[in-house]
Amino acid sequence: MCDGECNPSPDVSTTLSHEPPGGSTVPKLTLAKRRANQQETELYYFTKVKEFLNSSSLASKLQAKHDLLQDAIQKAEAVDSDPSRRRRRMSRTQSSGQQIPVVVESCIRFINLHGLHHEGIFRVPGSQREVNLIRDSFERGEDPLSDSECDLDSVAGVLKLYFRGLEPPLFPYESYSPLLECVQIEEETEKAAQIKAVVSTFPRPLLVVLRYLFAFLNHVSQYSDENMMQPYNLAVCFGPSLLRGMDSDDAVARQPQVNDLVKTMILQHDIIFPGPSELPGPVYEKHMTLEQEYW
Repeated sequence: MCDGECNPSPDVSTTLSHEPPGGSTVPKLTLAKRRANQQETELYYFTKVKEFLNSSSLASKLQAKHDLLQDAIQKAEAVDSDPSRRRRRMSRTQSSGQQIPVVVESCIRFINLHGLHHEGIFRVPGSQREVNLIRDSFERGEDPLSDSECDLDSVAGVLKLYFRGLEPPLFPYESYSPLLECVQIEEETEKAAQIKAVVSTFPRPLLVVLRYLFAFLNHVSQYSDENMMQPYNLAVCFGPSLLRGMDSDDAVARQPQVNDLVKTMILQHDIIFPGPSELPGPVYEKHMTLEQEYW
């Protein structure tokens, strides 16, 4: 019961349906927030999907490159592990009846004509690109040094590369230990005689090449005041390529012996190797010409 004028009780339904100023502002704000959240969620998932696709694409490309590289490596290893194939490859540089391989004769002639006074010959590396070009030309059966100007250090690099690539090496594997035993002999004349005894068992075609090479190396060493390549320096450059054992584990430990052996063979080449009367075939000549014919 009211005293005086009573206010009527507000209708419950009216109170519940009453909207604040602005009418439908709250529902609109809620809807806008929902849409913003939805867009943010969509953007998040779209970004994640895009990152996944990109990473998948990159992984596929990397896997493809890996497969190609692995295939190329396996093919290269197959070639290197096939001694008969490597020998066939090298034989293309030696024409029928050619006792000194063309690559050896041509490189030596080039150095004889242009490089005996060149400081650091065989020690200073040449251009890898030019070394590859010269080597590839020889392997095609050509002689790139017969009428062209080439970088001297690159030509020297090709000669070392040729011997390093031979399999088996120039000195037969079975001669490795007997030759290194000769190094233990202190007296030089006796040492040379013992080396000669081992070398004399080599096939005659191999002896012709060795005689030619070591006479050339001896000639190079005669200009050591200018080219700074004493017999020992030349032995360091050529020893690991010419003489290798079957067991590569002791190569480093026995390298000083190899160097000593090759140095002795350079100095005593005329004692160790037979002369032309005993062993017919090409002999290295100190005075070469561009027109010199192959044997």
